[in-house]
Amino acid sequence: MGKKNIHICILCMGIFVLCLELYMVKLIQMVEKVSGSFWANVWKYFEEPILLIPFIVTALVIVYSFCVIINVVTDKSDKESDSDAKRI
Repeated sequence: MGKKNIHICILCMGIFVLCLELYMVKLIQMVEKVSGSFWANVWKYFEEPILLIPFIVTALVIVYSFCVIINVVTDKSDKESDSDAKRI
């Protein structure tokens, strides 16, 4: 497996984890509704470090994987254009 394929898998897993985190926030909100005190705005929950830190880490993994994928693709296209120029 190439570097690009590995980072595509990491990107997909990061997006999956991000979706799980967002659904978990909704679940936390529903549990708090039962107890009586909850925030109507879901994004208020991200002010708490226990939810903010994993969200930031997941976002950084997604951004890093996306940047590596773009870098691998551009490096590959640069090498192909260099080899085409050498042939001429």
